[in-house]
Amino acid sequence: MMKWIIALIGLAAGLTVVTASTQAQETDFDWRSDWAVADGFRLDIDTEGYEFPTAIVFVPNPGSGPKDPLYFVTEIRGQVKVVTNDRSIYTFAEGFTQVVPIEELPSVDGEVGAAGICLEPNHGYVFVTFVYQDSNGLLRNNIIRFQSVPETFSLEAESEMLFTDIFTSDDGAVSHQIGPCQISNDLLYVSVGDSHQAAAAQDINSTLGKILRMTLDGDPVETNPFYEDDDIKKPINYVWSYGFRNPFGLKAVEDRVFVAENGMFLDRFVESVAGENHMWNDTNWSNATNALMVFSPSLAPVQTDYYPAGSDMFPEGFRNRFYMATAGGTQEPGSGNLSHKGIVMVHHMLAENRLESVPEYFLRYKGVGFQVPVGLAFGPDGLYFVPLLPNATGQTMIFRITYDPDQAHPHTLTNVIGDPLDLMDEKGCFGCHSITGMGGGTAAPPLDQPGLTARLIERLNSEDYLASLKEVDQINGEPFVNYAEARREVAAAEPGEERVAVWLEYRLTEPKFDSPSSQMPNLHLSEEEIDVIADYLLGVEEEQTWGDWLVTTLTTRPAQPRYRHVGLAFVVGLGLGYFLIVRTRQQQK
Repeated sequence: MMKWIIALIGLAAGLTVVTASTQAQETDFDWRSDWAVADGFRLDIDTEGYEFPTAIVFVPNPGSGPKDPLYFVTEIRGQVKVVTNDRSIYTFAEGFTQVVPIEELPSVDGEVGAAGICLEPNHGYVFVTFVYQDSNGLLRNNIIRFQSVPETFSLEAESEMLFTDIFTSDDGAVSHQIGPCQISNDLLYVSVGDSHQAAAAQDINSTLGKILRMTLDGDPVETNPFYEDDDIKKPINYVWSYGFRNPFGLKAVEDRVFVAENGMFLDRFVESVAGENHMWNDTNWSNATNALMVFSPSLAPVQTDYYPAGSDMFPEGFRNRFYMATAGGTQEPGSGNLSHKGIVMVHHMLAENRLESVPEYFLRYKGVGFQVPVGLAFGPDGLYFVPLLPNATGQTMIFRITYDPDQAHPHTLTNVIGDPLDLMDEKGCFGCHSITGMGGGTAAPPLDQPGLTARLIERLNSEDYLASLKEVDQINGEPFVNYAEARREVAAAEPGEERVAVWLEYRLTEPKFDSPSSQMPNLHLSEEEIDVIADYLLGVEEEQTWGDWLVTTLTTRPAQPRYRHVGLAFVVGLGLGYFLIVRTRQQQK
C-alpha cells in the first residue's frame, strides 16, 4: 500500500509541476515579447477573446456610431464575429462548417474549416469560404453569402445563401482547401487548393487548384476564359486561371488579381491572368514557374493585403507594397529555423509588373510556443493581424500596428536575433555549407559538431597555419593591414578551443582577415549576430538543470490544459513515484 501512496504523491508532484509552469506563464508572460516589428512602429492589442481566428476584413466605409460594425473575423470552426467601433464583439453567424477534425489545432489535422471572408458594401453581402462534411462524411468546399445591411452592415446576418452546387464534383481536403475571396468590378474571385490532387489542378473541368470567378449570386461569368454555358455544376464555366497547389493569399488591385501560393519547399507570388496555366504538377520546378517572386525555403503565405503609394498612414518606405501573413512551419513551435512566422512586405511596381526590391520582414514571431500568423488587413488606423493560436496565457488576440516612433514597440527587427540556424539561413550560409541535415552546399566543409571544432583545432594549431599568418602580415592592403592585431591575437591564444573561439569571431567579422584566398563573403554581421552564430557553432550552451529542462519543455507547449499535459504529468508522476519507492527500499535495507 505504501508504494502506491508514494506513487500517487509522485503523480501529484507531476501535476504540481504542470500547474506551476502554467501559473508562471500567466504571471510572468508579457505578450509583447512574442513579436518583433520594424523600427518606429507600435503594436497594440485591439480585441481579444477569439477561438482559432483565420481571417479579417474591414467595412469600407463604417458608420460613425459606437455599435456600427468596423471589421469581421472568421473562426475556423464556423463562426463569424463582427467588431464594432467601440470594440464590442458580436457573433454575426455560426454553425455553417460542421467539421469535426481528427485532432484539433495546432495539429495539422485541425487545418480545415472557415478560411476566407470578403465584403460587398452596396448589397451588404458578407461572403465566407469554408469546408464542411457532407452526409457521407466527405469534406467539401463551399461559399456562403450572408445578407446584411447595405453600406454599414449589421451585428447579425439577416439571411444566407449557399453556393454548394458549384463544388459538388470535387472533394475538399485538410489544408489544401478553399481559401480567400476578393470582389472586383462586382465579381467574386475565390482561390481553391488542389485537395492534394496535383492532376486536378491541371484539369479545367475541376474546381481544384484554381482561381474561380463568378457573379455575386454564384453564377458563371460569360467572359470567363473557358465559359461554355450557364450550368452552375460545370467547373469549367468558373475557371479564371488554373495550375495552383494551395493559393492561400489572394488580393485584387486595380482590376488585377495577385496570388501568394504555398508550395512544398518553396512558395511563389504571381499575378493571376485570365486563362493562364500556372503549371503546378507536383514538383518544385512547377511551383516556381512564371513567378514574380519565389520564396525559398517556404514561408507559407496566407492572407494578403496591399498598401497603396498614395496613403500616408505608414512612411513612404512602407507604401506601395503587398503585405503577407506568413504561417511558417505550422507544426514547428517557436521562432526557429524554417518557421518564418510573421508578416512579409513585397515591393511590387504595378505599372512595370516587377519587384522593385527584395522582400523583407515587417513583423516576426519570436515566442517559444506554437503560433501561426494567418490573417491581416489594413484598417482606417493601422495594419491589423490575426494569430491563429492562443498565446502562453491562453489569450487569442487581434493586433493593430501603427507608426508611432515615440511609443514604439520595445522589440524591433533590428535588435532581436532569433534562432541561429534561421539567422545563418537568411545570411546564405547554407549555399556553401550544411549543418544538422540543413543546406545542400558542398562548396565548403559541413559545420556539424564534433567534427568542426576538431578540424579547426588541428588546422589552427599547425605550424603551416602559424607560418601563413606571417605571410599575410606582409600584404600591404586591406583588410589585411587593419586585422594585423587580430592575427596576433589568434596566434597568442591558448592552443585548442580557446584559439578556435578567437579565430571564429574574426572569421565571421572579416573572412579574409587571415587568408587572401578565402572565398567566404563578408556578411556584415553585427556583434550580436556574430556571438549567436559562434556560440551555436562551438556548441556553447547555458548550463541547465533537470528541473530547468522540465519547466522549459512544459512552457513551450500551449498553455491551455490538454490531454497531453495530463499525460506528461502522469509520466512525470510515475517517474517521481518510482524514484521515491526505490529510495524508500534502499533506506529500509
